[in-house]
Amino acid sequence: MDTVTGASSGVQIKVILRERNTEALVKIDPPTPCDPAQIKQALAAHNVVFGLDEMAILAASQYPGDDPVRVAQGILPQPGQDAKVTYFFRGGGMGAGKPLELDDGRVDFRELGTIENVTKGQVLASKTPLGPGLPGTSVLGEEIPSRDGKESHLRAGQNVVLSDDGLHVTALIDGMPKIDGSRISVQPMIVIMGDVDFSTGNINFQGSVKIGGNVLPGFTVKATQDIEIGGVVEGASIESGGKVTVKGGVRQHSVITSHADVSVRFVDSESSITTRANLVVVESSMHSSLTAGLAIKVGKKLIGGTAQAGEFISAEQIGATGGTHTVLDVRHGRQAKVIEQLMRAVATLNAQLNTVNQTYNLIVANPNAPQGAFEKTREIKAQLESRLDQLSMELNERQTQSPGSGGATRPAFVAARDGFNPGVHVHFDQIFYHVDNFLPMQRIAEVNGELSLI
Repeated sequence: MDTVTGASSGVQIKVILRERNTEALVKIDPPTPCDPAQIKQALAAHNVVFGLDEMAILAASQYPGDDPVRVAQGILPQPGQDAKVTYFFRGGGMGAGKPLELDDGRVDFRELGTIENVTKGQVLASKTPLGPGLPGTSVLGEEIPSRDGKESHLRAGQNVVLSDDGLHVTALIDGMPKIDGSRISVQPMIVIMGDVDFSTGNINFQGSVKIGGNVLPGFTVKATQDIEIGGVVEGASIESGGKVTVKGGVRQHSVITSHADVSVRFVDSESSITTRANLVVVESSMHSSLTAGLAIKVGKKLIGGTAQAGEFISAEQIGATGGTHTVLDVRHGRQAKVIEQLMRAVATLNAQLNTVNQTYNLIVANPNAPQGAFEKTREIKAQLESRLDQLSMELNERQTQSPGSGGATRPAFVAARDGFNPGVHVHFDQIFYHVDNFLPMQRIAEVNGELSLI
């Protein structure tokens, strides 16, 4: 507080400046009425020229009191607005989940919502730019400088793009968002080091999932792309838009469905595996249901249950010496069915390649694209093109060989290196064959409507 004084006609007028010289107050001593001009002279003598309040000056002159009276008001500077980043996702990867409350009041402890998904093209964060401050004016007529707002940064990590104005971050792929400082990324794969259990809850992810341990009974794992499981699937459900690899086994009424190839170590206990492509069981399948749009290959024993394939079924041993009921179905082996499967696969790959090409073009055109995004997208693009070429070639070959084209139709068949045991039933398009006694043949096929044993 700055105090200055002026005296006139026996009256002392004190001028008090405060609040960064944005307020001027006067105190009349002794508190005796005086001429308003005296107050103005005292103010002018001390350079108070801005924001004078005539009514306050008049009141102070006519009704002076013991307390100072504000007679001039300046303008305080206004600080600028701080930049602000607004996130449209939780971030941070897999968070601590909360059990899902059901409509009937019960709680599902398997649905924790630990994984957050974002989709390609989704805006993940927006930035409100900092604003400039507004300067103030003191009662002395001087400008009071202001402070601009504080800056906040918005940076693009992997698989996202920062807009040209630096105000928006958009996902380039489906996946899980992650914040590292001010850098935002989208992960195409999540990795769970241990088991899928009550600590993780069910998994539902827009991308690929890699699980180091087991999937325990009652839990579900869903992914739009590949799923890899290091342990066993026991009494659980797996659903994949890509490939499925289970390095352990599939047990206890588990269910696996996939749009691409499936590979498991073994399968038993009335479990079910369904794929539009190929199914490989490295060891044995016991009393389970196997369905493949193309081929089923079992490394050792195929005993009990059913196996349905679009092309062929093969194993080292099919059936058991005790006559275990084992059904093999290759009625889907018609060329038209296989061609239909391939056409769907080619259409899916074309759609995926179109999406990747759009992302690739965005990255090429964006000088602010994150480091490594170009190389990664180019690698994915090359992989899709290679796979598409392979499937297109196979599709063309099968269409050339299909009935009516002049080519030979590839026969559906089942094969067992050690022969077929009693109790095996084989369904072809036009023939049903039942094995009553051990059959030492290694291959049963339908050729032009006739049974072929080799």
